[in-house]
Amino acid sequence: MNPAVSSWLDQLAPDRLPPASSWWPLAPGWWILGTMLILALGTGLRYVLHPIRRLQRVALTELTGIRQHHQDDPRHLARNLEHLLRRYAVARYGRDLVAPLHNESWILFLRQHGLDEADIDAARKLLVRAYGGAGSEPIEHWLSLAEKFLRFRP
Repeated sequence: MNPAVSSWLDQLAPDRLPPASSWWPLAPGWWILGTMLILALGTGLRYVLHPIRRLQRVALTELTGIRQHHQDDPRHLARNLEHLLRRYAVARYGRDLVAPLHNESWILFLRQHGLDEADIDAARKLLVRAYGGAGSEPIEHWLSLAEKFLRFRP
């Protein structure tokens, strides 16, 4: 080897590793991801903790219990369904609006809050049966109209 070349190599600085990269400050992608996660968590909590949705979940859970335990007695089922619908309406729409409703005004209120024309006859039969009257019992229709009313969102 040429002595001039070896002296050049001896003059070079020793090999060094670059400094270890630190985790702070974060790259912009991590900031974007963190912001998106915080927004998703906040939106999810807002959705879950929203009072009307919570009220709906409780009422639908109670409807499931009614559906499982009262299929054999139509009068008891009608009374419990009517009571559930009234309590839900009072809690959601307010006592001043719902408390004075009875007979056709209650049916009209149900119509305005999610029931269609096909459900109105079943709602009338439910109302009559709940308060001691006799009649035919479209039990599955009662349960479906109760669920439709509870799930209604204007």
